[in-house]
Amino acid sequence: MTDSVEPISIRERCPQLSPRERDVCLEIIRGGTCKEIGRRLGVSSRTIETHRWDIFRKLGLRCTAALVMHVLGNPKVGP
Repeated sequence: MTDSVEPISIRERCPQLSPRERDVCLEIIRGGTCKEIGRRLGVSSRTIETHRWDIFRKLGLRCTAALVMHVLGNPKVGP
């Protein structure tokens, strides 16, 4: 499911994020930990944590599940 998320959908659904925050957002949605994402993007895990909290603040979200639902278009949950 998250493999089909493309950067274009993040740009469309989250225009208030910076390009780097969109990169981090994509990696979070793909299931990366802060440490893994930091390694992939060449920054510390603490920098990724800061980006993560900035993303949540800008989008008015509180958790990763809400972020995934926001980027994927708030798919219906349940029957």
